[in-house]
Amino acid sequence: MASTGQTSRFYFDYTPEGLDALSLLQEELDIIASRIVTHYAYDTIATAKDSLLAWIPALNSKTAKFWEATEYVLQKDNSKAIAVINSIAQEFTLTVEEQTDVDNFRALIELIGDRYIYDLDEIHIDLIIPYDQVGGNTQLLAENILTMYGHDYPPEYVLSLRSGVRAEEKDREPLNNNGRIIVYPNPANEFVIFDAINMDSPEINLVISDINGRKIMRTQIETNEKFIWDSSANSSGIYIYQISTASGVLASGKIIVTK
Repeated sequence: MASTGQTSRFYFDYTPEGLDALSLLQEELDIIASRIVTHYAYDTIATAKDSLLAWIPALNSKTAKFWEATEYVLQKDNSKAIAVINSIAQEFTLTVEEQTDVDNFRALIELIGDRYIYDLDEIHIDLIIPYDQVGGNTQLLAENILTMYGHDYPPEYVLSLRSGVRAEEKDREPLNNNGRIIVYPNPANEFVIFDAINMDSPEINLVISDINGRKIMRTQIETNEKFIWDSSANSSGIYIYQISTASGVLASGKIIVTK
């Protein structure tokens, strides 16, 4: 991305090198944003429950509105969640697809009602299932809820802009046909479950670090066994997990812990 002069216009370099540089810049911006969230989560000696909710609205974007609404759903305050969703159409110009996402998100929240998402009955779980196919932010919320009740949504890996292969694919140990690792719920409150299903390796290593890279937990998981990480003692923020064997890294990702 380069400046065209003293004006505020820019042009993009669509060469493979330019796209790679843009991808790295986006990653750096995501890391910076994560650290800002963490700073807000640590804004008091006793972490305030509304730290994230005090910061997210300042982002002033449609994505932030969905994030804010999701935080209210996690806190079982669905009336505020619906108010946030209703404000999107008032504050932003929406495409047809975005308006549909808003309508679906509102309908999903209304379906949950005054229930706690960690304690839904089978009837409501069945009613939520169709929402995992509607796309957008609604599908993400539905998938996050349903993973807590045993539904499996394998991660979608970002393709390398230059080579067209999965990022870090050469550094990863391939899973067998049925092997997979499920991490849920995410966002989390009191616990996170790591479920290693049909893995070939007898020794699966799990490391959890905070956003600054400080390791806070290291353990081993046995295949077809669930490991439960008690996150209740940890402050709100973003944590990084890495799952590996002697052959290399199998998976890594972010966990958001909210209080």
